Amino acid sequence: MKGWFPVFKKELLRFFKDKRMIIGTLILPGLLIYLVYSFMGDGMRGLIGGEERTPTAYVQDLPEQLAEGFSAVFDVTEIGADGAESAKEAVKNAQTDIFVVFPEGFWSSIMNPTGDVPNVEIYFNAAESNSSSAYSAAVALLDALESSLSNRFDVNNPASGGIYDLSDERDVTSMIFSMLMPMLMMIFIFTGAMSVAPESIAGEKERGTFATLLVTPVSRAGVAVGKIFALSIISVLCGLSSFIGIMLSLPKMMGGADVSANIYSVGDYFALFGIVVSSVLLIVAMISVISAFAKSVKEASAYVTPLMIVVVLLSVTCMFTDGAPASVWPYLIPLYNSVQAINAVFSFTAVALNLAVGMIANLVYTALLVWLLTAMFRSEKIMFRR
Repeated sequence: MKGWFPVFKKELLRFFKDKRMIIGTLILPGLLIYLVYSFMGDGMRGLIGGEERTPTAYVQDLPEQLAEGFSAVFDVTEIGADGAESAKEAVKNAQTDIFVVFPEGFWSSIMNPTGDVPNVEIYFNAAESNSSSAYSAAVALLDALESSLSNRFDVNNPASGGIYDLSDERDVTSMIFSMLMPMLMMIFIFTGAMSVAPESIAGEKERGTFATLLVTPVSRAGVAVGKIFALSIISVLCGLSSFIGIMLSLPKMMGGADVSANIYSVGDYFALFGIVVSSVLLIVAMISVISAFAKSVKEASAYVTPLMIVVVLLSVTCMFTDGAPASVWPYLIPLYNSVQAINAVFSFTAVALNLAVGMIANLVYTALLVWLLTAMFRSEKIMFRR
């Protein structure tokens, strides 16, 4: 590995002296992710839950026994039968949320049933999120009334003051993080490596500058190690930018829920750091080998795309499993072991032996790929083919 440090230094200087690369790969990804995910969270809350305001309702023949309950939920406007059509138009034009029509004598008919079941009509506009939310609230209110008329027992009655959801902040946060973070972190790591590795190797081949590097006194192994180490550092920084953006936008994505990473210990973060570093080295080595085989950056990007699809597919497996595998053997599978190790840390199911095996396996695979990359650098057929 003679002379690896000058290659390492050259790659870092090439990156950090280029302001456009710094802005494009370090600053913009995290900023854009934060803005996009924040707006997505706000938009989804508006789509699902509507605006945070009191829903409006036109009500016809509202029984006085229900007036208090309806007024507690809705901004009620009582109208007569002659205003029914205009009320429907108001709902259709989103001027009010719902129009509720009670049949005449509704209360006496339900208190003294004669066989005919009275029908309450609720007109709403499904194309308007506020109207749909108001409709659901009205149905829930009337369902509660119907249940109370023949109530024989309660299930988790809020009036009892009991707390029936036994999950705590740690459980909820770990569930969210263990589902999302493995996928997001692997994608960020891969896209960070993909943004710099093909340009560093296939780009230099395409421009003809790689031939100059190979005739220097630096050994082929030194070139391979220097490039992989430098590209790994840059990839970590690129992934870190995206990771910070997603962490800052996560509370808005979760609807304003109190989601905090403070539940994890220093040991958890050290374990996560080791997993990320070993994973970055492996991914950079994989993309470097592919880029060395390609003749141009465009061709290298095309070759790398299937590998990215594999990474995405492996990353989503944690969404369909209950915690990380307890057996040590899955941690020998490249890339899959990184996904499951990150999942284990975030879900508090990590086993030290499994994490160690996964990190060592990644380093061994990286060493093998460095050896392969060195052999490719020695092959004139591969490095100078047109």
